[in-house]
Amino acid sequence: MWYPRLVPMLVLAMATVAVAETSSDDRQRHRLSIFRVTLHSTDAHIDAPTRRAAATELLSLDTPEANTILLEAMRSPEQAVQSAVYEAMAAHDGLDPALLDAAVAQLPDATDTSDVLARMLARAAGRTPDVVARLHATAANGDLDDARRVNVIRALGEFRHTPVQAAAALITLLESASTQPPPVLDAAMTSLSALTGLPASDDVQTWTRWWETNRNRPAERWLEDMVQALSSRVATLERDAHTNRTQVDHLAQRLLTVHRDLWPLMGVQAQVNELNALLTDDLEVLRLFGLERAAVLLRDGNATDATHAAVLARLNDPSAAVRTVCVKLLPELPEDAVQTAVASRLHQERDASVANALLTWCAATERAQVPVATLAGFLPKADTCQAATAALWPRTNATLSDEDRSAVQDAIAAATLSNPEARLDLLSASLGDDDAATRIVAQLDADDPTARADAAEALRRGGRSATVLERSTDAALFPVVLRILQDQGTIDGFSSLMALQPPSDQIDAWRTALLQTAAAIPMTDRVQVDQQLSTVEGITPTQRIALLSSATAPEQPLDLRLSAAAALVELLAATGDDRAIMALVDAIPVDHRTDDLDDAAFLAALRAKAFDDAATIRSVPRAWVVAFEGMQAGRPELADLLRTEIVRRFNDDLDAALRSRLGMADDPLMGDATDPPGE
Repeated sequence: MWYPRLVPMLVLAMATVAVAETSSDDRQRHRLSIFRVTLHSTDAHIDAPTRRAAATELLSLDTPEANTILLEAMRSPEQAVQSAVYEAMAAHDGLDPALLDAAVAQLPDATDTSDVLARMLARAAGRTPDVVARLHATAANGDLDDARRVNVIRALGEFRHTPVQAAAALITLLESASTQPPPVLDAAMTSLSALTGLPASDDVQTWTRWWETNRNRPAERWLEDMVQALSSRVATLERDAHTNRTQVDHLAQRLLTVHRDLWPLMGVQAQVNELNALLTDDLEVLRLFGLERAAVLLRDGNATDATHAAVLARLNDPSAAVRTVCVKLLPELPEDAVQTAVASRLHQERDASVANALLTWCAATERAQVPVATLAGFLPKADTCQAATAALWPRTNATLSDEDRSAVQDAIAAATLSNPEARLDLLSASLGDDDAATRIVAQLDADDPTARADAAEALRRGGRSATVLERSTDAALFPVVLRILQDQGTIDGFSSLMALQPPSDQIDAWRTALLQTAAAIPMTDRVQVDQQLSTVEGITPTQRIALLSSATAPEQPLDLRLSAAAALVELLAATGDDRAIMALVDAIPVDHRTDDLDDAAFLAALRAKAFDDAATIRSVPRAWVVAFEGMQAGRPELADLLRTEIVRRFNDDLDAALRSRLGMADDPLMGDATDPPGE
C-alpha cells in the first residue's frame, strides 16, 4: 500500500549531517529541509500542532530561504498547510512585509482558510495599522466580483483589536448603499454585528445612526460595549441550549429506563432481534445500552452473525464514547472481520481516546493486520505517541519493506519535532538506525531489567546481535539471547544454545528453544543434533523421536535414513512402541539394513507378539532362544509365551543345549533333554 512520505529525504539528511556536518550553513539547510517537508506534507496524520511548530520555526529563522518556504506554503492547495502558516504568523511579532503582503493578497480568494487568515490579519493590524486601509480599498473596489469583496468584508468583522478603524471601513460601504450590490451590504452589516457584539440588523439606517453616535467614543469604551453585548448574547444562547439539552437528556434517560426495565422480560431471540435497532438509535445512551446488552449475548454465546456485524459497525459510530466501548468487545468478535474493520477505522480515527484503545488492541493482538504505515501515523501526535509506539514495537525490525521502514522513520522524526519528550530510540534502533543503536547500548547496563531487555530486543531486531550475545549471562537478556541463536537456524547456533547456562527460572524456555532450533536446522544435521540433545536433562524420548522421524522419510538420503533409524529404534524401544520399530525397519531396503536394525526389528516383533513377522527376520531357533533369555528377567509372562511359540515352531530343531536353555530338560512331555531331536 502506498504511504505518503511524511518527511521525504529526512533519513538521508539526518545520516549526512551526523557524519559530515561541519558548519552552521549545513545545520541551517538541514533544519530548513525538515521544516519544509513537515509543513508541506499531505499526510492526514500530521496534526495541526506539528505543522504549526514547523511554521513557527521557519518564522523564527527569519531568512530569505525560510520565508520562501512559508510563501510556498501560503500558496499551497492544502487547507491544513495554509492554516498552519497563518496560525504561526498570528502569534509572531514583527512579520516580514513580504509575508504580510502575501497574506493580504490571499484573502479575497480564500475559502476554507478565510477565518484563520482573517484572525491573523486582525492581530497583525494592531502592529501594522495600514492593513485595515488596504483591506478597505479591496472591499470598496467595485471592479472585483462580489464573492471576493465579501471575503474581505467578512474578515473585517474579526478586527476587534482595531474596532474603530474596521467599523469606519464598513460604514463607508453602507454610506454608499445605493451603489453597492446586496451581498456587499449584507456582509458589511453582518461584520458590524460581529465586530461590535450588537444584534444583527439588515437596516442600513440603523447602522449609520449608530455610527454617528459612537464614532468618536474612545477605543476602550468600544471594547467594553463589545464585551458586554457579546456576553449578553452568549448568556442567552447558553440558557436556551441548556434548556434544550436538559429536555433531551431527560427524555433520553426516561427512554433508557424503560428499556432497562423491559429488556430482562424478553426472550433471548427477541433480544437478538431488537439489538440492531438499539445499536442504530439516534440517542447515544441507547446505543451504549445496546453495546452493554450485546456484551452479555456475546459472553453467553447467544450472539448471531448479524449481532457480530451490528456491534462491529459501531466502530464507525459518530460518538467517541460508543466507539471506545465497541473496541472493548473486539476480542469477542470473529477475528477476520475485526482485522479489516480495525485497519479501516484506524486509518480515519481522529479521537485520541478511541485511537489509543484501538492501538492498545493492536499491541496486544499478535496477529493484528493493521498496516505498519497506519500505526506510524499516530506517532507524531503527543496524545497517541505512547500507544502507537507500543503497537509498532512488535512489528519493527531491519527487514521491514523499504516503504514501511521509511514511513516509521519519517513518523519518528515528526514525533520528535512535535513531542521532544517522546523516547523513540528503541523503535529507531529496531529499524537498524546506527545512531539510535549507539545511544541505547548504554541501556544494557541499566538497573531496570525491563529496560535492559527492551534495549537488547531493539538491538537484535536492528542487526546488532553481537552486542547482546556479549551479555548472555544477564538473566534479563537471556530470552533475547535465545531468540538471536534461534534466528541463526544453523548447527553452530544450536551448539551455542547448548553451551548456554540458563538461569534456573528459564530452563524450560531454554529446552523449548533447543527443540525449536533443532527442528529448523538442515535435515543433514538432525542426527548430530539428537546426539547433543540426548545429554540434556528433561528432553524426553518422545521429543527426540519427533525430531528424528522426518529424517527417515523415503526422500531423504539413504545414509541419513540409516543413521536416523539406528537412533530411533533405541528411543522407540524406550517408549515401548514396538510396532513403530517394525514399520521403521521395514521401510529400509532389505539389502541396506544392518544387523543391528534387523535385531531391533526382530525383538520388537517378538515383544509385539507378531511371531510370523519375527520369523521372516530371524528363522533359526537360536536367535529366538537368546531373545527368550533376555525377556525372562524383565517380562516373564512374555518369556513363557515365547517359549511355547519356540517349541511350536522349532520343536524338531531344538537340540539338548537349546532345550536346556529353555528350561525344558525335566519336562516329561518333552522327553529327555539328552535324546536326539525327533526321538
